[in-house]
Amino acid sequence: MKKVLLLFGLTFLLAFTGCCSTPEVDNLKEVFEIKEINLEMVKCPAGSFMMGEPGDKKNPIHSVKLTKPFYIGKYEITQSQYEAIIGENPSEFINPNNPVENVSWIEADQFCDKLNQKYFSLLPKDYVFDLPTEAQWEYACRAGTNSHFSNGKDLTEAFGACSELEEIAWYYNNANKTTHIIGQKKPNSWGIYDMHGNVNEWCRDWYDNYSNQEVIDPIMPKSRGIIYRVYRGGNSCEHPYLCVSSRRGFTSPSLVEDFLGFRIAIVPISNSNKKIDIKALTISNSKKTDESIKKPISIEKKESNKEPEFDIEKNLDDTFVIKEINLEMIKCQAGTFIMGSPDREARENKSGLKRSFNSGYNELQHKVTISKPYYIGKYEVTQHQYEIIMGDNPSKNKGSNKPVDYVSYKKATEFCKKLNNKYINMLPKGYVFALPTEAQWEYACRAGTDTAFNNNKNLDDEYDFICTNIDDTAWYKGNASGTIHDVGQKNPNSWGIYDMHGNVNELCRDKFYPYTKNEVKDPYVSHDGKRSHIMRGGFFHAFPVQCRSASRFYCFSEESASDGDGFRVVIVPKDYNLIKEYDLK
Repeated sequence: MKKVLLLFGLTFLLAFTGCCSTPEVDNLKEVFEIKEINLEMVKCPAGSFMMGEPGDKKNPIHSVKLTKPFYIGKYEITQSQYEAIIGENPSEFINPNNPVENVSWIEADQFCDKLNQKYFSLLPKDYVFDLPTEAQWEYACRAGTNSHFSNGKDLTEAFGACSELEEIAWYYNNANKTTHIIGQKKPNSWGIYDMHGNVNEWCRDWYDNYSNQEVIDPIMPKSRGIIYRVYRGGNSCEHPYLCVSSRRGFTSPSLVEDFLGFRIAIVPISNSNKKIDIKALTISNSKKTDESIKKPISIEKKESNKEPEFDIEKNLDDTFVIKEINLEMIKCQAGTFIMGSPDREARENKSGLKRSFNSGYNELQHKVTISKPYYIGKYEVTQHQYEIIMGDNPSKNKGSNKPVDYVSYKKATEFCKKLNNKYINMLPKGYVFALPTEAQWEYACRAGTDTAFNNNKNLDDEYDFICTNIDDTAWYKGNASGTIHDVGQKNPNSWGIYDMHGNVNELCRDKFYPYTKNEVKDPYVSHDGKRSHIMRGGFFHAFPVQCRSASRFYCFSEESASDGDGFRVVIVPKDYNLIKEYDLK
C-alpha cells in the first residue's frame, strides 16, 4: 500500500469556522423540512475556513469567507424524492431510499427549479433552492475540521482499506460496488450524512483552477472556454484518496453515469444563479390547496425486507424547542470521547514554571462513552426563563436575556423538576429534563475538539488574564468588564452551542471526585457525604485557564449560591440515575 504522505504532504492548515452571525441577525431555523417529500435540510452558519489541498498548484489552500448562512441537504437526494418531483427514476441501483444517480448536472439543476416552483412559499425570505457552490459544499462537509475527512481524521492509506473512512463512508473497500441507503454511516459534527462516498455530488461551479487569494462567497464562472462542471465527495467505487474533503472532480454538465448524483442547498437569492420571478412563484404557490399534497414518502433506515422497528433514540429531531419560554435545545449524538486534559495543555509561563493540569487525577484523561443521544441547552438558562418557571429572579445584574446566576444546586434541580411537571408531555418518550452530568457537559462543550477550548485553540499563557485565543468564544476576566452578558453574543462551538466557556459557571449533577484511568460508560458520581457538586465552564471573572473544556471546580454545598453560578439544562433518558433524585415515577 502506498502511504498517503506520497500524495498529500503536510496536514491541512488550521481552519477558521467562526460563526459570523448572532441570534439577533440570523433568523433562520436550525433545520428546514418538507415532510411531503421527506426532505431534511441542515443549517450552516456564516463563517470562514481554509479551502483546497496543500501542495496542489491548481487547487492551493486559500481562505474563503461565506457571509450568509445557508441550508444543505442532510442526505443526498434519494430516488423516491427525485421521482416525486421529476416523475421518473434514472438510477442504476434501484432502491427508493438509495441516492439517485445517472443524473446530469442539467437534470440536477432542473430538479432545483421544480422545487422552487412547488415550494417557494415555504422558503425563508430571499432564499431559493439551488445546487451548493463548491465552497458551500466543502464548508458543510468539513463542519469545522481541517483534516482529510470530516470526522477529524487524516488518511493513512490512499488505496484499499482505510480505517479512518470506514465509519463515515461507503467507498471502494466496503460498498461492494453499489450505492447504499442514505444515513447508514455516521454524520459529521453538523449532522450531515454521506459527504464522503456513496455517490459523487454535483456542485454549481464551472471547473477552473483556484487562486491563492482570500475570496468571499465564491462561485467559479464560465470563462475562457471552460466546459466542465464540478462534482465532489467520491463514490462507492473510488479509493480513499478520492473521497477526501478537498478533492475535486469535473465532467461535462450533460454527462450521466452511475455513482453521480447530488444533494441540494437553500441559498440566498443574491448568491444564486437562479433567475427567480418572485411575484409569479408567490402567486402560483398561493393557489395550491391541501388536496394537492401527496402522502409523505417513508424512508427505511435498514436494508431489510422486514418492517423496521421504531427506535425513539434514533428518531429524535436535531433540535427541541419550547416556544412558550423560548427554550432551544441541541441534540448530541451518542458517542465516545477523551475526557480530561492532555499533557499539551500544560503551558510554560513567563516565569519559566510549567504545570500539567491532569496531575493529581483531577483532570486525568480517560475514555468515556455516552451510550444514548440527549439534548442540551443551546444557551445557558436565562433570567427570563428562570423567572417564568420559578417566580423570582435571584440575579444581581438584571437582564432578561442574561444567564441567571446566584443559583444553588438545589434551586437548579428544582427548576428541572418544574420543567418536567409542566412540559413532560412534550418530551420524547422516556426522556426528562435534568442537569447534565459532567461527562455530558464536557462532551457537548468539546463538540469533537481535543484542545483547551472548543474553537480548536489552546491557552496563550496559563497565568495571563487576557487570552486572544478565547476572545471570540467566551466572556471571561479579560473581556467581560466584571459582569455577565446576554447569551449567544460570542461564537458557538461546531454543534451550535453557545457560552460553554465563561459568562456563568454551570452546575452539573455529579459530585466532585478524582478521575481514574479506566474507560467508563455514562459516568455519574453520586456518592453521599461531604463532597460537593461540580461546576464547569468558568465565569465572567475567571482566568482563561479556568474556562478550559476540562477545567473542574465545585460549589460549597447544595444550598450555596454565588455571583456567577448558573446552569443549563439537558433532556436525557430518565434511567440515567434520575428517578429518585428528580421525583420521577
